[in-house]
Amino acid sequence: MYIELKTERLLLCPISTKYLLSTHEYASDIENTKYMENLPNKTIDETRHYLEGAEKSWNNDIVTVFEFALISKDGHIGAVGLYLDTESKDAEIGWIINARYHNMGYMSEAVKEVIRFAFENLGLKSVYAKCDQENKASERVMQKVGMKMVSNDTSRIDRKTGISKKEYRYSIKRE
Repeated sequence: MYIELKTERLLLCPISTKYLLSTHEYASDIENTKYMENLPNKTIDETRHYLEGAEKSWNNDIVTVFEFALISKDGHIGAVGLYLDTESKDAEIGWIINARYHNMGYMSEAVKEVIRFAFENLGLKSVYAKCDQENKASERVMQKVGMKMVSNDTSRIDRKTGISKKEYRYSIKRE
C-alpha cells in the first residue's frame, strides 16, 4: 500500500530504507531521543532493521502500522507513526523530528494531518499519544492538535537508564 498525505509544507509518505541515513541522523542523536522509549539507535543496522520492518508493514494485506516519513523542502526531516488497535478502533500516534527542525511547527502540522487521515479514512474512534512528563515539546504538540490529557499517573521504563519515569497520556476523539 502506498499513501501520501500533504499539508501546506510537508509531504508524508511511507518511510523506507531509502531514508536510512536521514533517519539514522535523528534516531541516533542522544539528545534528540532522550525522552523516547526505544531510542536512540546505537548502530545504523538498528535503524535499517526498523525501516525494513516499516516497509514490510506497509505491504501487509491489512495495514495496522502506518510509518510516515516527513518530507519538507529540505528533504526527509522526521517521522510520524500510527499504530492501530483494530478491535477498539483506537490508535496510538508517535513522532520524532530532526533537532534542526524543532520549534518550526512541522510536527504539529504532520500530526494533525495523520489524525485527520485516521478519522476520515480508517474510521478510528480516537487517537492517543504518550510522552515522558519532562518532554514539554511533545506535550505542546499534543495540545496544539487538540488532544486532551487523560492520564498523568502512568510510567515507562527508560531504555537507557532502566529507571521508571512518569508519563502523560493525551487523546482526541473523532467528532
